[in-house]
Amino acid sequence: MHGGGQLTKELQWHVRRLRFDGTLERRFLDQHTAANLVRVRAVFTLFAGLMLVTQLTRPVEPITTVHGRVNLFLYVVMALGLFVAYSPRLRRFAAVTLAATAILTHIVMAFASEVMAPGDSIIINLLYAVVIIAALQARFWLATTFCVAMLGTLGGSFAFRGLEARSYLPALLACAAIFFFLCFSAYLNETRDRRAFLLQESLAEERARTEALVRNVLPPVIAERLSRGETQIAESHGSVSVLFVDIVNFTPFASSSAPETVVGLLNQLFSRFDELIRGFHLEKIKTVGDAYMVAGGVPEEHPDHLVQMANLALELRGAANTAGVDVRIGLHEGPVIAGVLGTERLMYDLWGETVNMASRLESAAGPGFIAVSARVCDQLSESHDFDGPLQVDLKGFGMTEMYHLRRRKIRGLGA
Repeated sequence: MHGGGQLTKELQWHVRRLRFDGTLERRFLDQHTAANLVRVRAVFTLFAGLMLVTQLTRPVEPITTVHGRVNLFLYVVMALGLFVAYSPRLRRFAAVTLAATAILTHIVMAFASEVMAPGDSIIINLLYAVVIIAALQARFWLATTFCVAMLGTLGGSFAFRGLEARSYLPALLACAAIFFFLCFSAYLNETRDRRAFLLQESLAEERARTEALVRNVLPPVIAERLSRGETQIAESHGSVSVLFVDIVNFTPFASSSAPETVVGLLNQLFSRFDELIRGFHLEKIKTVGDAYMVAGGVPEEHPDHLVQMANLALELRGAANTAGVDVRIGLHEGPVIAGVLGTERLMYDLWGETVNMASRLESAAGPGFIAVSARVCDQLSESHDFDGPLQVDLKGFGMTEMYHLRRRKIRGLGA
């Protein structure tokens, strides 16, 4: 599809020939079947009801007579047709079965009846065609096959009765002309339906692409809430772990290196960080310059988010060392406010003293160190080893107790 809903020449050709390639054709057929199924079932039920009422108003014909066998045959055909129409597994054949049932019924009635006038037969043909082709929006090839079969049956029944051609030929030709216009209408309807289907497919692809982009920049839970129509998302969380990573000496490196070198380094390092986060129940919040921010316990609570964040911090430091880069990391835990900002370039962000403390700890950490607050050290004392405490003067917080996360505790067998 081109922009503005315009079809490419290739797709226009597929529409004109009434055939798509592969799975696209199957999806169109499934959609077309679903759209027309209620009407097909209604017409089937109506035909069956009319047949039953007609038979109930007449004397019962013995099975040994021709009319008795004809009636039995019609009952069987209609019962099979109803079964196909209402069967969930066979419903895609409902329209074809309806057309086939109408044709078989008409053949039996046309050749079994000896008194039906040509005019009545033609009227029945036209009624069948209008209902099946126009009312049910039958596809072109089904409509054409139906019209040819009905017209052949009609002409054959007249010849079978020994009627003179001049007595029915004009009416037969008029019927053929009406059938032609009905088939042409079916062609136009199907091309319209196929164009509409392609437009829906294109819109669905665009919607999926947009949702994928939104989910790529927002946590899945938040993206889902926005897709449901929420316009403002702002929440308080009592326990959230916040981590900042910053590259040591990045500013002089950026000022003395080519742009592609700077961007290449950041892309390589942050892409590796993204891969590591996928192994944890944590959320990447954003990158600002050479700073990388991660949070745990938002937007959904998780019982061991702080343990996971500490483990991630060790993994991030190791990944940076492997890339030949020194980083500083700051980690703190506490309450935050979280929400979504913007209407076009959406961003999920966190605010509060917990965020500020994690940022200040990162600034106070030395190259290759993971600085954590006393609160974090207390909560992780059984699972991780720390150095400290150190007294540091943090902007906005004054003299603060800080620790360095060293590693996970090594537990012996049976511990």
